[in-house]
Amino acid sequence: MRRFPPAVTLVPMRLSPSRKSGGDHRTDAVAQLRALYAIGQAGALARSDEELLQRAAEAARRALGAASVSIERFERERGQMRVLVNVGELGPHEAELPDDETYAIGEFSTVQLLDGGAPGIVISLADQDPSSAEHELLRRLGKHSSLEVPIRIDDTVWGELFATRTADDPRFLPDDLDLAAAVAAQVAAGIALGAHARRVADLAYRDSLTGLANRAAVEERLSAALQNFAHDGRPVTVSICDVNGLKQVNDQGGHDAGDRLLTQVAELLSLAAAPLPGSLVGRLGGDEFCLVADGAAVDLVVEVMGELCRRAGRMPVGTGLSCGIASTADAIGQVLVPRDLLRLADGAQYRAKRAHSSVPVVAGRALPKEVADHAAAVANAPPDVDRRRYRGELDPARLALDDLVGLLDEHRGDGVVDRLALVGDGVAQLVEAVAWWVSTVDLAPATGPTLISGVRYGAYRASERVHLDQDSYLGTAQGYVLDELPDTVRAVRGGWFVAALDGTKGDPGELKVLVEEGCTGLLGVGATRAGIGYLLEVFADEFSAPVAELGPAVRALVALAVSDASAP
Repeated sequence: MRRFPPAVTLVPMRLSPSRKSGGDHRTDAVAQLRALYAIGQAGALARSDEELLQRAAEAARRALGAASVSIERFERERGQMRVLVNVGELGPHEAELPDDETYAIGEFSTVQLLDGGAPGIVISLADQDPSSAEHELLRRLGKHSSLEVPIRIDDTVWGELFATRTADDPRFLPDDLDLAAAVAAQVAAGIALGAHARRVADLAYRDSLTGLANRAAVEERLSAALQNFAHDGRPVTVSICDVNGLKQVNDQGGHDAGDRLLTQVAELLSLAAAPLPGSLVGRLGGDEFCLVADGAAVDLVVEVMGELCRRAGRMPVGTGLSCGIASTADAIGQVLVPRDLLRLADGAQYRAKRAHSSVPVVAGRALPKEVADHAAAVANAPPDVDRRRYRGELDPARLALDDLVGLLDEHRGDGVVDRLALVGDGVAQLVEAVAWWVSTVDLAPATGPTLISGVRYGAYRASERVHLDQDSYLGTAQGYVLDELPDTVRAVRGGWFVAALDGTKGDPGELKVLVEEGCTGLLGVGATRAGIGYLLEVFADEFSAPVAELGPAVRALVALAVSDASAP
């Protein structure tokens, strides 16, 4: 359970006039202090979360001399405020305990409260230019002025207090913010003292440090979004961000400094999600964060994450963020389960991090210039340069025995194609491949030529020349005539081959495929089961590591994937 302070110390303040002007100021002050005390005791007296919030809001209304008060919770993972309770003179369509009253923070000035830009906000229809969203809200509620202050718990913005007055009342002024801040602090204390504070806190906090959704919540939301995508084609986009320089911050300032950096990044990401209604922000673990955008245009997500990278780059500690994006709206292959999209986004993030990129890398698209320039410099580096600084050491034994074997064990119950996709993803990430393909062939067709056709693919980036023509090949009766590809014939029966445009390897048919798809080389590995031949191909370009030396190890992985699958 998150620990809250058992009490809040009230700082000296200016006391506001009562709601009705002309009252005795000493009487007003006594009434306000009594109301502040009542707010702090609300948690101890309430028998439920709802009663706790109602008591706190009503006491806050009396302390502020307001017509109405709302207590709202900041849902970081969605970039929105959720209204938990409204008390007092309610406007049209307002309910005391609303079922689902939310608003995106990007539409209002509330965002200034969340990033520390303002201690509070005062709005009045008497302002010189009453044309903002806040002014429109006042007119809709039948009120004349409003006041907003953040509610902080453990130095983190938990939500906000929103108070209004009518045209018959003195309007809120900036001088009222001192009292409002004390009221908000007492509301926080009331929540902390509540017998049901754990459930109230859990509504807002999932990750214990940042308050964002945790990995399980991200995967659950992503799974639901992918179901919607399968039903109506609504795009789903995942962004994964890694905090650069966290180790250095921990080493120099201790883990408290590192935790502060992670919390600041969480706040930035939450604010960035504001233009993406329905999005979910989470912390996957360590220094890795995630944003799931359900239904938003992928180009808008790329723009939002690009701005996030720019803002993070201006932070006083750390060295910014590395960001990778993968979307079902791009040509990245079939996305059936959350791990498909998460792996592609993570692979894109890894490329961004190794190139120290200040812009996101998007799976299925051409590399940003700074990333492509970095990859080209590595590819053209002299032989004596230690390339392990840029890529993991290509150790075939480790490849065959470590991560991918363990991953296959975890998915022993999956079908052949699903397991081959796991191998394709793992190998492609290791060598920075352009894409991988899984194809099948009936080794004993009744009539006609033997065709090999694609059934699954994953694309990490677009070719620098001709874009991979996935959709015209995938899942159709058309394919390549196997008899024209002798290397492939041997591979689908349990062998492997390498093709390269440098003229050293590959039969003419495979080299033609490379030219058509704008790649420089490929590794093909196959296996058979129940009369079906399976082929995994990993396509490389000038930015990829050599694939030829991985043939035996990948062959062993493919054999394992096919033999231990639950079904063809």
